[in-house]
Amino acid sequence: MARSTSPDGAIDAVVVESNSGATTSFSHDVCLAPHGASCTAASSLVQLYRATRSDQAYGVNVRWANASLIKVEYL
Repeated sequence: MARSTSPDGAIDAVVVESNSGATTSFSHDVCLAPHGASCTAASSLVQLYRATRSDQAYGVNVRWANASLIKVEYL
């Protein structure tokens, strides 16, 4: 769903979105992977359920605060 590359270009913070069906909400997993590589919910560092980026959109934003710290932002 989203990918943010570390300042040195070596690592990506990756957001993986999943939904288990019509009666459930979205969940978002954030994992770290080598730049350009994929990852799965099983390798996540954090899992968020029903997180929203705005009043009208589910999701989370990831950004690098510095070379070794990522911020996961949501409402």
